[in-house]
Amino acid sequence: MNIAANLTAMPFAAPHLDGLSALNTFIAPKALRSFQRDILTSGQFICTCPFTGRPSSPDAHYVLPGSGVLYYFGGSHPFIIAAASLKDGFPLLCLITDADVLWTDKPERHDLIPLARQLLASGPDVLVQPDAPPRAMMGDPNFAHFMWNEFPAVFEAVRHTYNFTIDLRFDPLGIMQRFAHETGLALNHMISPTQGRGWTAQPTISLGSTACGPVAKAKLMDMMDLPPQRKTSPRIWISVRDQGRTMENQFEFLRALVAAQSARAPETKFFFDGFSAPMDMSRQIYGALRPKFADRIIGAQSVIADLTAALPNLRMTDMTGQSLHSALTKISTCDFYVSHTGTMQHKAAWFYPLSGLQHGNHASLSPAALKWAAQMVDGAVPPGGLPVTLIKDTEVRGLPTQNARNKDYVVTDIDAAVQVTLDQIAASTATRPAT
Repeated sequence: MNIAANLTAMPFAAPHLDGLSALNTFIAPKALRSFQRDILTSGQFICTCPFTGRPSSPDAHYVLPGSGVLYYFGGSHPFIIAAASLKDGFPLLCLITDADVLWTDKPERHDLIPLARQLLASGPDVLVQPDAPPRAMMGDPNFAHFMWNEFPAVFEAVRHTYNFTIDLRFDPLGIMQRFAHETGLALNHMISPTQGRGWTAQPTISLGSTACGPVAKAKLMDMMDLPPQRKTSPRIWISVRDQGRTMENQFEFLRALVAAQSARAPETKFFFDGFSAPMDMSRQIYGALRPKFADRIIGAQSVIADLTAALPNLRMTDMTGQSLHSALTKISTCDFYVSHTGTMQHKAAWFYPLSGLQHGNHASLSPAALKWAAQMVDGAVPPGGLPVTLIKDTEVRGLPTQNARNKDYVVTDIDAAVQVTLDQIAASTATRPAT
């Protein structure tokens, strides 16, 4: 944060950052930050000005749909506070001036700094009206982010006020129309992912949370009309991913696994899944995403077709392309999963307490990563993982960001990896209670 270097220009930088940290505290466990509640209930939040030490509130709000809000403070020394980072619940992330950046925590979203400085140079063309009805932006297209980073926040927000509007981008779980009806909230369906970008007179937040607790999850499950878990042994759900953070010898591994499990338990049913359609897929806002979704479906179905051709007499079903509700209904009957890391694993493990095995690159198989996968949503079971001694990381392919988490990988000993998986399937089946 380098506060000392900025004490001359900003003599009240330290109390300013302390105040932002207080405003970032959650109202409920890991859901709805204090400043977000303040804006929804009073139209503003108040912090210490880093230049004067006096209480100060934003003069203008610049909305970045899906990315956060930039809060502009005018006067002789204008500055912007950026509320951003979906995965972290859209905290007040940093203070930006024309010369400095002070972070409240780990630096994120450096890409917002040039935009903030452009806005500081030009100034706002609309000032916020604290008495205007506030609005909450939400709706990530990824159901996992929606489930853990957004819905718990709006669920908590209605405990404090109903006097706000939801500007909804995506609704992958298909629950927000019902939620708005039950709570009496006004709901605006956005027709493009960038609708609403820019300065606004309405007090605005991006809703944020960092976990989905038991009450929010129960409400979410109820609004989705999901069935209770009814495991039927042996039924195994298996993810398929043709590119991006995937196993390069996936076909060979899955062919060997299905053959070995079928030899051990011929009645086993396998459900392969490469993609589930969001529940609001018919909306106009998905226009730019549909071709990408279609490519994922085609790629996964090609792998599954090859598996079916290689093992023609086994009990395999391709679920790729079904709605998320249909996929989850089928998952509710399974007693184990074998999955890639990321959203594929969350689909299998976050809605129902299902045991399974996660495969991935070295970064995604660390003890911390496996533990994390069960901490974001109440009731999730920590996944097992293939030993990293059986994994060799390769390169990032099919994804724009170059980092260790996005690397593809190969299984170096398929027979050993299959045996580990079979042992975990057997152990899970042996220890689970009868249903």
